[in-house]
Amino acid sequence: MKLLLIVNWYPPDQRVAARRWGGLVTELQRIGVDCTVVAAGDGAFWTGVGEAGERIIRLPISNRAPKRRNKGGGLRDLLRTIIKNAGRFFVPLFFRGRNIKIWRDALTSHPEVTQAAEECDIVVASYGPMAPLLCGDYIASNYNKPLVIDVRDSFQAKEGAAFFLSRRVSRFMERKVLVKSCARITIGEKLAHYMAKQYGLSFHAIYNGWSDEDLVLGLEYQREGADKGESPYLYYAGTIYQHQLDALVLVLKALRQNELRLRIRVLSDNTAKGLLTVVKEHEMVDRVDLLPPVSSTEVTEEMLRSHGVLVVENLASSELHDGTVTGKLFGLLASGVPGIAVCSPTSEIREIIDVVEGWYGVSTKEECRNAIRALQTNEKRGDGKAEGIADYCVSMQAEHLYALLQKCN
Repeated sequence: MKLLLIVNWYPPDQRVAARRWGGLVTELQRIGVDCTVVAAGDGAFWTGVGEAGERIIRLPISNRAPKRRNKGGGLRDLLRTIIKNAGRFFVPLFFRGRNIKIWRDALTSHPEVTQAAEECDIVVASYGPMAPLLCGDYIASNYNKPLVIDVRDSFQAKEGAAFFLSRRVSRFMERKVLVKSCARITIGEKLAHYMAKQYGLSFHAIYNGWSDEDLVLGLEYQREGADKGESPYLYYAGTIYQHQLDALVLVLKALRQNELRLRIRVLSDNTAKGLLTVVKEHEMVDRVDLLPPVSSTEVTEEMLRSHGVLVVENLASSELHDGTVTGKLFGLLASGVPGIAVCSPTSEIREIIDVVEGWYGVSTKEECRNAIRALQTNEKRGDGKAEGIADYCVSMQAEHLYALLQKCN
């Protein structure tokens, strides 16, 4: 079987989406699937072979978020912000992608992509952003190939505040694309169930599974332990979005009567500015370290020295957010590094964490406070066994995906 994957991020990109498909492609290659990956590059065209033997085609499209312009705070900047937000409110999410034409032009102008499209047996297109998904649909339609759509997160998760007619138009257009696919996958069972109800189409769960590398990390953590002469701290690395702020505030309140610090390693300076405002509001500036982006190696080293890692999700119960299983979760759980997940009590994350030793799912300040105390007194470190989550390894997820691909082919 020859598979053509259209995705925005792919290793060595430092994104959850890159990790997801990097792991799945590696395992699919091992099974015997001949994979070609078309991904955004860094503004330059490149083609080569990946570590698992997959062919990689990098399009001359930047996959980095544009830098925000420094605002002077004047009337012109205020008006520009109002117009931009109004546009986002009324323009359907489906039509917001500004680089769809750029993607399509890049796909059609490189013979390497055309050849891969002609030779493949099946096309997999991954949403996030919209352009790779629509371009995968374009290739599948033009070359008469079966299409599998990967919706890593629900479309609505990126929508924000929107006019009700705008939402209806987006759902209608999304379904028009989804219905053309022979199969649809997403990141968890609850989210698959939610999206099936939204669109009246079946969805399958293919989790962002853990790998053997995560087990090795657990063994390193067992040897390293915490402290290293530093002030003890909880650790979070990544972006914190608006819907996660309530969970962050809960952690800040729980830390008030504890000597642990909270160390947040952000992905961008813009994220740090927003978080600093929240930290100041709760008078925790002296207890929280907001640190600039660093390499993944340095992030790992900081995680190994921590008392535990932090996962923050939406605290409010909803079908949409309860189904979101963050991509880094299984890697952390398999490594054996202890931690706390602040999330809704009805979320799928909470159900998964409840069977993993050394991890605590919390949704109230008191639960969070008790979990922090437990981390401080817990002697157990990673054992590299991934107990309780064996079924979520990336090799088994790839097997599930392969069975699905065979039905479509």
